[in-house]
Amino acid sequence: DLRTILDGQPGITLGTGENGNAFGDRYVIRGHEARSDVFVDGLRDPGMTIRESFAVEQVEISKGPSASFAGRGTTGGAVNSATKRASTEYDFAKGSIGIGTDWHHRVTADINQVIDYDTALRVNLLKSGENVPDRDPADRNRAGAAISLSHQVTDQLEIVADVYHFRGEDSPDLGTYIDGDTGKPVKDIPSYVQDEDFLKSETSTATLRVGYEFSPTSSIVNLTRYGITENGYVATGARGTTAYPTLDDATNDTNGFETASLSTHQGWQDVDYFANQFNFLTTKELGETVHDIVIGVEYTDQTVINGVYSYTSEGASNCFTSGRRGVGEGYCWSDENGNTATDLNTLIQRDIAQGDKDSDWNVETLALYFMDTVELSDNWTAFGGVRYDYYDYSTFANYDPDGRSGPLESEWTEFADDGGYWNGHIGASYRFMDNANVYATFSTATNLNGGESDVGTSCGYGGICVDASDPQLGDPEKTQSIEVGTKWQLNDGKLLATAALFRITKNDVMESPSGDSYSTLGSLNTGKNRVEGIELGLTGNITDKISMSAGIAVMDAEVLESINEEDEGKTLANFADTSASLHVKYQATPQWAIGGTATYEDERFVGQPDT
Repeated sequence: DLRTILDGQPGITLGTGENGNAFGDRYVIRGHEARSDVFVDGLRDPGMTIRESFAVEQVEISKGPSASFAGRGTTGGAVNSATKRASTEYDFAKGSIGIGTDWHHRVTADINQVIDYDTALRVNLLKSGENVPDRDPADRNRAGAAISLSHQVTDQLEIVADVYHFRGEDSPDLGTYIDGDTGKPVKDIPSYVQDEDFLKSETSTATLRVGYEFSPTSSIVNLTRYGITENGYVATGARGTTAYPTLDDATNDTNGFETASLSTHQGWQDVDYFANQFNFLTTKELGETVHDIVIGVEYTDQTVINGVYSYTSEGASNCFTSGRRGVGEGYCWSDENGNTATDLNTLIQRDIAQGDKDSDWNVETLALYFMDTVELSDNWTAFGGVRYDYYDYSTFANYDPDGRSGPLESEWTEFADDGGYWNGHIGASYRFMDNANVYATFSTATNLNGGESDVGTSCGYGGICVDASDPQLGDPEKTQSIEVGTKWQLNDGKLLATAALFRITKNDVMESPSGDSYSTLGSLNTGKNRVEGIELGLTGNITDKISMSAGIAVMDAEVLESINEEDEGKTLANFADTSASLHVKYQATPQWAIGGTATYEDERFVGQPDT
């Protein structure tokens, strides 16, 4: 799936799993949240879904603020999947079968059929499943189909219609937990997945692409998409605690033992969205310079409804723990002797029903953009672009006026905002050798208060922040990036070496000074942080038989300003300062190849985004 692909890229950290972010894909690019900055064929793919690769031709990653291309958010970058489209060039049928330990099996098919000179049909299919290694009964199951129909109406007019359907259904394992004394993950904890746990994600989209070529140098492309996604999960988490074998022991604080108590993570999400993007592309010679111009307009209407599951626990408790509400019965994975609980995977025995929604997130956006790449000379190229986004934002959410969000004993409130903002990029490259250049670029991005669609009024997680003294949503967060770098073509153009030095500064950051990540109350536009670093890459063919992709990113983050002065000077949470990857393949014969992957990430700190 997409998260596995991105996990092997330097400068990107996964934020999914380990007793948090139980469903969907979450990426942190160059130190900044990018879970809402995922695109398919250039159109934003909203919601927290499982994203597969069986219908993907290639994955494109932009690093650094990318709002002139992608719109709101995109503080650290954006991820775009270019899908497989039907082609009238030739017929083919390809398949793959993967078999492994722990019942791993994966079957895919990719069939392109030319119907006639002007029409082609392409079908991609997926069926896969596996037990999570050494974590039985945790498992993962995937099934999907993508159909693309292409028709050349005239020599100038082409229409491509795509439909996509995917279903993922897992028994999720949320992994280990942090030892409160050492601050490190606890090792060798058994799988505590409950039999009733589930994680489901179902996606259906339909896309119509119309392209018209006025001339060899000018064309228009229009993309229209409608999509729906249904996500839901009930998963078991583990939290380190001191437990007691009896109520009397807990009351008198005697015979306590260190273990982990089991908790419930749950939620559902329904996504409904429409998008239309119109692009005019042309290459023009103006004076003595050649311009590659893109002029576009984009309209999107996105709705994300989040809710909760209601459940009762029918299983008998096996320990007593102290919590916010005092001493109570609980479920622990071990007893006082460190022995794994009997029938660990059937301890809780939840009776589950879908409950009420707790947030209704909506945003309509109309964007206009212009981009130009200019060949100034044989050696100099300049590029730039501007984008204006007008947004109408509205979220209905349950929240407690005292600051804590939640569906119970709360008020249904509308948080609304509208307005517009500009973003852009500008830069130049200089080719000082036939096979090498240097470049410099400046770019910006803007993120709305409450722009993360999956967290409602949880200010600390990127949801809506409200200052108790100011009922407004405040100004958007603003980001600027400066990057300089160089690119070299080696080995007769078969190998590309890159180096980039960058600095990303985020201003007007929303903060949650109480430290309560679920609180709605925060401070508006009081924070500022910076991530700077260097990234090196080497990709391509070393010899006729050896190909590789290697990279390393070394970054340094710092909180520059904060409502909590003691946070200033500290690093940011949720990403690794240093990450590296190496992918190598040896093509021994035309029919046989062997390859391998190695990745590295140094330590990262848990915590809320932007803290």
